[in-house]
Amino acid sequence: MGLAVGQAYRLRVGGIPGQEGAELFPSVRLLARLDVPPGMAWRFPVEIVIDEDDLRIAAEGAHVRRIVYLACESDRPDVVPAGWFDVRPGDDALDVARTLGEPVAELVIGNRLPSTDATR
Repeated sequence: MGLAVGQAYRLRVGGIPGQEGAELFPSVRLLARLDVPPGMAWRFPVEIVIDEDDLRIAAEGAHVRRIVYLACESDRPDVVPAGWFDVRPGDDALDVARTLGEPVAELVIGNRLPSTDATR
């Protein structure tokens, strides 16, 4: 899609199973650009997954934050671990991701409507 680094992009998500009529407005922010060979960017997408549990939890009023990072596996550089995990209460997800690799994207989902009033 060619997203700009540092810019937040707001999405609109509706049709959430079990939350009829609810809408969420997740934001996605690219934190870094991948260094790939010229003309090969299409082969190395940054995959941002919003699963049904994320939507359900956010629709119930919780705040969901995911950090996508490139793992630093020097002994196995071609292997990317799959999945996700929760950070401990009080830990910052971005700080934890920095200890594991290079953060490249952030997803934030909360149950708040975007405001058009700058004073809110």
